[in-house]
Amino acid sequence: MTDIPSRMKGDRIVESLERGEHWFTQHRVKIAIFTGAFIIAAFVSQYYQNQNKEAQAALWNEASKLTTSQQKIDFVSANPSAEATPFLMLQTSRQLLDEGKFAEAEATISQFIAEHTSHPKVSSALMVRGYAREEQGETEGARADYQKVQGMEDQVNQLLATEALARLP
Repeated sequence: MTDIPSRMKGDRIVESLERGEHWFTQHRVKIAIFTGAFIIAAFVSQYYQNQNKEAQAALWNEASKLTTSQQKIDFVSANPSAEATPFLMLQTSRQLLDEGKFAEAEATISQFIAEHTSHPKVSSALMVRGYAREEQGETEGARADYQKVQGMEDQVNQLLATEALARLP
């Protein structure tokens, strides 16, 4: 024979299950609608993600064909949110340095630093800007950039920054 408290617990469980079944029966249409809406939203989200991937791939393809610094600057201006933009900004600033256009290189890399503060190449960008400033005679600005690099976790650029600081007057 089952003791009364156990039977009461069993009755409560049965009652809870019956209430749940009753609630489900009353709300099954709403549940079906919400489930369907969730599934449709997931499909739409996936569709737009695929569209974005295709668009980004096209922009990467376009960016890879650019050769002059002006073409790259124009691309960056026209496509600020493209995945290729930060890398193109770095490449462009380096190309401008090679062309002896130090002020333009500084402006391009400064824009990169301001817009991509957590990018993994910020230490490299600071080195480029420091060099551009150094070439323009802006010793204190260059020193500030090199000192920032020394405080970062990029060991290669830390070493380069130490060497750069040693050659500054």
